[in-house]
Amino acid sequence: GNAMSVVAVTVGAVSVANEGGLTDSQPNSGDKGVAFMAFRVDAGTTEAVTIESLSVMEVGTASFTDIANIELWSVTQNKSLGIVPSWSADGKASWSGLNLVIGKGENYRFRVKADVVSGAALTLNADLTDGSDVLVIVKGNSYGFYITPTVSGGWSGQGTAQTIRSGSLTVSKAASTPPTGSVAEATDQVLTTWNFEAKGEPVKVSSTKITFTMTGSADGADLINCKLYDQAGLLVAGPSDGTDAADSVTFSDIYIVPVGTTKYTFKCRIFDSDSNDWAATTSSFLAGIADPSTEITAKGYNTNNSLTPAPASAVNGNAQTLRPATLAATTLGEPAAKSIAGNVSDFLFATFSLDAANSGEDINVTGLSVLQSGTAGYEDLKNVGIWCDLAAGSSARG
Repeated sequence: GNAMSVVAVTVGAVSVANEGGLTDSQPNSGDKGVAFMAFRVDAGTTEAVTIESLSVMEVGTASFTDIANIELWSVTQNKSLGIVPSWSADGKASWSGLNLVIGKGENYRFRVKADVVSGAALTLNADLTDGSDVLVIVKGNSYGFYITPTVSGGWSGQGTAQTIRSGSLTVSKAASTPPTGSVAEATDQVLTTWNFEAKGEPVKVSSTKITFTMTGSADGADLINCKLYDQAGLLVAGPSDGTDAADSVTFSDIYIVPVGTTKYTFKCRIFDSDSNDWAATTSSFLAGIADPSTEITAKGYNTNNSLTPAPASAVNGNAQTLRPATLAATTLGEPAAKSIAGNVSDFLFATFSLDAANSGEDINVTGLSVLQSGTAGYEDLKNVGIWCDLAAGSSARG
């Protein structure tokens, strides 16, 4: 054949460098899109290059199942380049078919993010290198040769380790707590509802003390068969009784607060333990956790580390006044007295109100009578009816 001359050409160069700018954000379990690696790929001045694929290798202490949805984010283009649902069996996340062109002497910037599923007290991190190999596949655009990237700036190739928080528990009064009002002697009266917010890991509660603030003739012994229910209506602690000596109950039952916010409702049977006249005296109480940091004993479910619940101040319900069941019936002033003709339909003779505002409980009205007190005979009135504004006002009578 013909003689061939071998000539030397200078091909492009590629290096990877740490972008910095990230710190340990100490994410909680359940946090989404936690950034843990920021880097750039630099092209030399000889030729433009194309990034075909890229991989990172898991190096944190969290297990593969603690992390999900690893995302390669283009800082340069401000868009996602793809999400890998989980680490592979060999602990890698890879993105192929990128075809990202970098001009001569220019760079392309990346971030790697992920969702934290669990892993309290462990770390999330990854490495762009495997030994001395940079896990970036890049090719020169002028000559078509694959180029071996190098690491610049003394960077190790690893991201910024993100320490997943250990468990925490915060208590607050829930919006569904009964408002300030009246209650009567009854079983399972709802007194307070709290939000228990667990972060980092589920929280195991082994002791919960609930304190009563009393006024008037009421005392702790008036609250018995007290229980704590979760938001699904399941009993998690109790029953326990209040006493004259201690205006409080302490539950030693163990229950698990899952990650997130869970509502817990406190109910008691209310009764007049020493025959005080609640109708004659103003007696009230509220139920609360005087100081969650000392009145709740808790540990992280995964780490078994002791926790100090927050806040270090009272989280109380609303005051409830003890009242008997009462109903006030009042004849109202409308309509005014006047003359009417016979043979009138749908005539409004009277209005009145039934008022349970000062009652300790709802009133169930099972019967009602109206007395005809005029001079006409009762046989002169036909089709007598009572209409209530609790129903829809869609008839001629309202």
